[in-house]
Amino acid sequence: MNIYNFLLRKNDYDTEDYAYLLFYYPNEVNSKGDVVFHTKLLKIKIDVKKAENLFKDALKCLEGRIPKCSDECEYCSYIKNNE
Repeated sequence: MNIYNFLLRKNDYDTEDYAYLLFYYPNEVNSKGDVVFHTKLLKIKIDVKKAENLFKDALKCLEGRIPKCSDECEYCSYIKNNE
């Protein structure tokens, strides 16, 4: 939710420092076969600064040096085996 809020603000939308998530989950199935759902509403605190830092860290990583391959790295092994 931090990232959604961050992106909305970057696109000039006014947002709050919280968000709501509404969860639906099955509670029972009645005799007609209808599923009755239970709901739970959660208010979540938003931290746009965390999202901004995440984007900055990602950019540093993408602009940095490519690390050397390692035999212990599953991603390096995948690339080697699928070239």
